[in-house]
Amino acid sequence: MSFDVFNFTNMLNKDWGRIYYQTNNNFRLIDYVSLGADNIPNFRFNNPSTSKNIDDSGLVSSRWQAQVGVRYTL
Repeated sequence: MSFDVFNFTNMLNKDWGRIYYQTNNNFRLIDYVSLGADNIPNFRFNNPSTSKNIDDSGLVSSRWQAQVGVRYTL
């Protein structure tokens, strides 16, 4: 018989063991602002910490998971 816990730290505290990520398709890191003097473009940097996603898929997710295993042999 076996008992496994994945992401044990998240089981202890819901704020521990989280995996944050930012996808490229729904966040623009740089925005074009204007064309400055001497035709030099001006850009604005968007801080990625303002919006973030939490990974909740698979065994490396941000949620804790447990499994129990039983082995039977003849």
